[in-house]
Amino acid sequence: MPMQPWFSDAKLGIFIHYGVYAVDGVPESWSFYTGQVPHERYMRQLDGFTASRYDPESWAELF
Repeated sequence: MPMQPWFSDAKLGIFIHYGVYAVDGVPESWSFYTGQVPHERYMRQLDGFTASRYDPESWAELF
């Protein structure tokens, strides 16, 4: 799919990425893939990740 005509003039892009790894403050999700965070530690974070503050409409208004 080609880029939309407006894309080259947009000047701003925001990508919000968070997940299980954020519970312990791990800087990014690749730390599990690369072995920096062992599987057991990664999986212990599951109960702490609830995405309870997930509100993309409010985020879009803010941006």
